[in-house]
Amino acid sequence: MNTEHFVLVHGAGHGAWCWFRLICLLQDSGHRVSAVDLAGAAGSLVDPNDVRSFDDYNAPLLNLMAALPDGDKVILVGHSAGGLTVTHAMHLFGDRIKQAIFIAATMLPFGYQTEQDIKDGVPDLSEHGDVYDLTFGLGADHPPTSVALRKEFQRIILYQQSPEEDSALASILLRPWPTALSMVRFGADEGVESVIHRVRRVYIKTANDRMVKPEQQEAMIRRWPPSEVMVMDTDHSPLFSATEHLFTLILKSLDWMGMAREHFVLVHGEGHGAWCWFKLRWLLESSGYRVTCIDLAGGGVDPTDPNTVLSFEHYDKPLLELISAMPEGEKVILVGHGAGGLSLIHVMHQFVDRIRQAIFVAATMLPFGLQTDEDKKDGLPTLPENEIDLTFGTGADDPPTTAALRSEFQRDRLSQQSPEEESVLASMLMRPWPVTAISTASFEGDDERLNRIKRVFIKTERDHMLDAQQQDSMIKKWPPSE
Repeated sequence: MNTEHFVLVHGAGHGAWCWFRLICLLQDSGHRVSAVDLAGAAGSLVDPNDVRSFDDYNAPLLNLMAALPDGDKVILVGHSAGGLTVTHAMHLFGDRIKQAIFIAATMLPFGYQTEQDIKDGVPDLSEHGDVYDLTFGLGADHPPTSVALRKEFQRIILYQQSPEEDSALASILLRPWPTALSMVRFGADEGVESVIHRVRRVYIKTANDRMVKPEQQEAMIRRWPPSEVMVMDTDHSPLFSATEHLFTLILKSLDWMGMAREHFVLVHGEGHGAWCWFKLRWLLESSGYRVTCIDLAGGGVDPTDPNTVLSFEHYDKPLLELISAMPEGEKVILVGHGAGGLSLIHVMHQFVDRIRQAIFVAATMLPFGLQTDEDKKDGLPTLPENEIDLTFGTGADDPPTTAALRSEFQRDRLSQQSPEEESVLASMLMRPWPVTAISTASFEGDDERLNRIKRVFIKTERDHMLDAQQQDSMIKKWPPSE
């Protein structure tokens, strides 16, 4: 996974706090995040009435950018008036910015140079009447030093689609912002222009915005076209009203760099199907990854009768065909659960050059499958006869063709710590598994070839199916990379 450094820049009156939901999503995806408090903002010790210039206002961000190690590049994300701060940083540190993302943000290459710039970039709230409180920190004979949006207008203008608890939080933390924001102007010589145009820009439009209205956003996009425009059907504050969608769009905007494009192939265990990965699939896809969940023969919604699946080759056929059909040079990350670990190893033997990594989640991890009694002892669950139903699809004199865990034992064996509604879902979707086919999982090859693939084992300490001692034994006999 490519780990990026995101620097989040708040808008007028806000602070680093406004990014708390997005920070959590980005960090959970493995990214580094810095959220700055500009001068006079919530976490700043500076009185906004003492901020006299835009340079002073932006000093916390500019200091952060100046302190970056040589060669480091960040992704700047600005909301609302934070777009001006992002543009300021682009002028001064263009070679340290990988991408700039403007979220319902003021996007003017040289600040407020003309009346058109002011028309496009400054909110027009006249329809609401007198919405601002002004502070005259230098005295009544001087221009105001700070501005604040009155509380009764905050939800109406900024957060009409956001959760009420978030707008309540904002009403507590919002501070006046320095009028220095109205004096934003950047140099316009040809050299400076070439610097800012070297930085890739993405604009995320907010279709129901009452602060920076859609027509203003469109005008700025038209006058200074970014590399990409995305649209959200939200208010001015998607960082509250649609955080997960915003997170998805931000990661999607990175696709051009080849970021976050790993392909995960998720392989279920015995009796399960592709359905069992639904939560993980959503999290991975929300983080920008490509995900394929496979139904092995007789699993999930695959139409095959599991009693007709008599060989492991037949059982794994859907997975083998998927890997075989991959474009030349493409590699996947395989993730297997339970007996799905045997399917991973089967693929590792046949397609070693197409697998970037194999992750075993409480899964059978035996380099050559079930070749010995010791392998079966380590790699297969030991279930009492009274907990399983066997089907003898080829006749009573032959081995059973399928096994199924009886419904009254499923929660205790498989999901004793899982939400009850999910164990109910599983009880409705589980199918008998082709027990004879799985018991024939045996592979030929050499472990040196297999060891070219990085393996990770995720151990489950309270497992009632493949217990911790079995997992420890497999790990000890064939140590994974991690």
